[in-house]
Amino acid sequence: MYAIADRSKRKLIGGSAYSGKSILGAVLALQHFEVPYYRCLIIRQTYDNVIATGGIVDYINEWTKNNPNVKHHKSQRCFINLKNNAKIYYSYMYHEEDKEKFKSRAFHKI
Repeated sequence: MYAIADRSKRKLIGGSAYSGKSILGAVLALQHFEVPYYRCLIIRQTYDNVIATGGIVDYINEWTKNNPNVKHHKSQRCFINLKNNAKIYYSYMYHEEDKEKFKSRAFHKI
């Protein structure tokens, strides 16, 4: 897909159900997971959407589960690359005020 190689800061991806949006989201989140101290945030509207079967987090978990260098901390809602301390966080924003959860945090990719 062109979206993976595209270097623009923002991407608008759309499509019908089962069109590959979640797979693309997982690929984009993992794209720089080998970079030391990389930080990524995955946000969906509800927590159920975040952890849904066939969702972004589900794909990342499936693809990294046999990698001894990747730890999935469900309680902290993040994947950690133990070799370089790169992290992929996931959460939700149901209400407008939920954005306060992320205030003063820095991410390379959201």
